[in-house]
Amino acid sequence: MRKLIMLGFVLMLVSVVAACGEDLKPRVSALEAENTALKGQVQMLEEQAGPPPAFLDRLYPPQAPAPVLFINMMAMEGAFTGLLTDLFEEDFGNLAGDMEAFKAAYIKIRTEVVPEWQDLMPLEPLDALEKALGTGDPGQIMPAVGGVGAVCGKCHGLYEIKVKQKYTWPSFAEVKLTDPLTQQMLPWADYMLGVAVTFSGIGHNLQQGQIDNAKKSFQAFNARFDTLRNGCEECHDTDRTYFVDKNVQDKIDALGQALEATPPDGAAIGGLMQAIGGESCGKCHLVHLPAAMAQRGWREAAE
Repeated sequence: MRKLIMLGFVLMLVSVVAACGEDLKPRVSALEAENTALKGQVQMLEEQAGPPPAFLDRLYPPQAPAPVLFINMMAMEGAFTGLLTDLFEEDFGNLAGDMEAFKAAYIKIRTEVVPEWQDLMPLEPLDALEKALGTGDPGQIMPAVGGVGAVCGKCHGLYEIKVKQKYTWPSFAEVKLTDPLTQQMLPWADYMLGVAVTFSGIGHNLQQGQIDNAKKSFQAFNARFDTLRNGCEECHDTDRTYFVDKNVQDKIDALGQALEATPPDGAAIGGLMQAIGGESCGKCHLVHLPAAMAQRGWREAAE
């Protein structure tokens, strides 16, 4: 009897488990679908926000003797815009040669230079353009041109800016400046913080009625700005004619003179600080911060 009872219990347990398993199947399927979607989103975010693919390292210094990818991209771009030039000029006799040159450059990149990008550089739009050019019909040619342009645009949207930020821009993390106030060698970001603090200190001290401290902040800012100007040479091999040029320095000198007035002219000082912040700090940041922040983000993610 006990065996029969135990057997009945086991059979009942098996049936319950089987029923639960049937109930769980939809949930498991839903979770698997959600997991797949999340993986796709992670991949998309990594492509958009992450650094360029590591395999591109072989195509830029120091691994390569020259920027191989850039050189080949420029060759392809020249061939494509040459084709468009002849097309817009109705120079139909040269279109076949233009197409041959563009096709050769395109195929070289997708097969020899960056074979990892074959999915990003399909052959179908290329073949469609070649076929459309053969018809001589603008109604067929221009949509085919747009198809090739879409291929270029998609790849550029993912990688062009990031490639330039990684391989063309020098690394801001490697630039260091000697602080004229402390004589310490500081990383670029720390030095810029010091410049910002002394600049802000001018207005802050004036608001507190501490004129002597405002003058000290100005002297510190002026010294740090002068070193900052020289620091531009770490990356640039020509004189800067903007951001830190004579025009900005003249405004800084005028700010120093305004601080020496008795009493200081708050309106004049405020206008000069706004001009310095807008012409130098603000515009310089618009140009340099995107690359600097991208480099820092990739570096921190790797660490």
